[in-house]
Amino acid sequence: MPLKLENASKRVGNRWYYRDVTLEAVDGEVFAVYGPNGSGKGELIRSFEDVEYVTDPGMTIFGRRLGRKPEATIDRSNRLITAIATSTRSLVLDEPFRGLDDGSIEVLASKMKEAAGERNIPVLFSTSNFSHVLLA
Repeated sequence: MPLKLENASKRVGNRWYYRDVTLEAVDGEVFAVYGPNGSGKGELIRSFEDVEYVTDPGMTIFGRRLGRKPEATIDRSNRLITAIATSTRSLVLDEPFRGLDDGSIEVLASKMKEAAGERNIPVLFSTSNFSHVLLA
């Protein structure tokens, strides 16, 4: 089932996280939300319902790093890959490539494309690195 927002907005006090956003990630597609840190990407992708948010122990929901040790990035990569490989619903990931080495990033991007294509589900992720958009 496609992930879809129409004219969505979120404001807290005087701060707009996003305003009048329309987007659709269709089945079988990997869709990226790109922007600088603090731009509201995470808030935007949290607005979707009935999706599988990939999480990782030691991190907040949506995959934000919480001061993990560098040697833990391989374990994190493997946990993300396993979660993606076993998901059955639409996937939403916030900054899934953050803190990973280039090899792990390539494998993770490949697994995201595989999940979208083989299970015909939309995969939506946010990133502040445009080269990650090009990989997926």
